[in-house]
Parts: sequence; structure tokens; C-alpha cells
Amino acid sequence: MPKRTNLFQDVVSIIHEHLAEGSTIERSAMLRNRLTGELREVDVVLRSKAGPGYQTVIAVEATSLSSGPVDVGWVEEMIAKHQNLPTKVVLVSENGFSEQARKLAIAENMVPVAPEVMEHEDPALEVLQSMRSLWPKTVSLTPVRAEVGVDVPGAGIEWVQAPQDLHVFAEDGSHIELLPLVKALLEGNMRRTIEQIDLQNIAEDMNAFAVITVGPRWTIEFEGEKRSLLVERRMEGQESELLRIDGMKVTSYLDGTASLR
Repeated sequence: MPKRTNLFQDVVSIIHEHLAEGSTIERSAMLRNRLTGELREVDVVLRSKAGPGYQTVIAVEATSLSSGPVDVGWVEEMIAKHQNLPTKVVLVSENGFSEQARKLAIAENMVPVAPEVMEHEDPALEVLQSMRSLWPKTVSLTPVRAEVGVDVPGAGIEWVQAPQDLHVFAEDGSHIELLPLVKALLEGNMRRTIEQIDLQNIAEDMNAFAVITVGPRWTIEFEGEKRSLLVERRMEGQESELLRIDGMKVTSYLDGTASLR
């Protein structure tokens, strides 16, 4: 890690202080390149939880150059370094950036921070405003409606709205509560949902509806085996029967909130 300049320490402190509760900070952190599997050292890494099984990773890198604005070469080096790391990047240069270097950093969704930021009336606000596209988000999904695709013999797949008291069964005939099943489905698909809406590059809070769909031939893992779920169907004048659930659609209210405070 390069010498910890006042600017570098101030920027790291500002970011850490304004991250959501529970965020962590690690200096000289080792992150794994997702293509090569090799570890790369990053000056400082701050982590903030975005949702179940998903976190935002902010890397703060500093240059050790002692004179003159940093040139485009260092920015290109940082772009290459972080290309396959799970990071959002803040670049700190005690001597500022050349115009070309600054423009390239911004074009690559990195945040260049120079000493001038501390000359503002509210330096912390200035740093955070420059980071709007990197702001970590927390996201929650609240189920509103569920539909199940039922495999009806001779008729194919029929989609029906599922009330909370819908009778769902495992293959051994044991009853399964629908609401915990729906919540588990949402949590299991949280990463996919976050990536699909590109949450980390949304600068503002957001509220929307999201539809999670699983299937066809949907199964769940139970005791190490893939098993189908069944739903009970009652027809007037006939005995009830268990039909295989081919898929499920869950409509949820999505609340994405910036977790800097």
C-alpha cells in the first residue's frame, strides 16, 4: 500500500462513516480475480450488504507518485487491475489528475478524487456526491402475488393464482407452507434480480415491481435430492388429486435504497 496521505485517509474515513450500519473496512485487502483465480492486493476495501447473499465492494486505490498530476497510464493500470474484480473503484491522487486521466476514470465508472475536494465548504458531501453512481444499495423484495404453473394431464401447463393457503406438498405427501416457500424463492434469486436491474449503477432510490419466474420442470433440493412439488386440485364431484408444479411466478414489491447515510 502506498503512503497513507491525509487525502487518502480522509476519503476512506468519509466513505466508511457514511456507509450503512454493519459495513466493514479492510486495508491491504486481497481480492480474487474471477477469471484467473489469483489474488490481487487492493489498498482499501469497504463492504456493504445489499441483500441476502449479495454485497457491494468499494475499492479505494491511491497513487504513490510524489509530484505532478497522475497521468492516464495509472488510470489504465487500475482499469486493467479491477476489470475482473468485484469492485466499484475510487481513485485518490494527492497531486490531482491530468484532464485525460480524469475523463478516462469517469468514463470507466471510476471516481477520481483530488485535493480540491477538501477545499469545499462541506468536503464529505462533495466526496459522496461524486460517488453517486457507486453508492451501495440495500434491496428488499416483498411478495405481493404468486402464480403456479400446474401440469394438468391432457391439458398441459395451466397458470393459476396461488392464495396463501394453497395446499402444496412434497412428493412424500408432506405439507409445505406456501409463504416460506415463496420467501425462500425470492432470497435464492436475489443476486439474479439485483444484477438484472443493474442496481449498483442506479444513483437514486428506486421502487418498482419485480417478477421472479422459475421453471419449467421446477424442482427443489431436499436431503440432497432434486424433488418436484405438488399441488392439490379438487374438482366438484371428483376425488382430489395431486398435480406437479411445473413453475412459479412471484410478483414482488422491490425497494432499493441508497445505503450511504
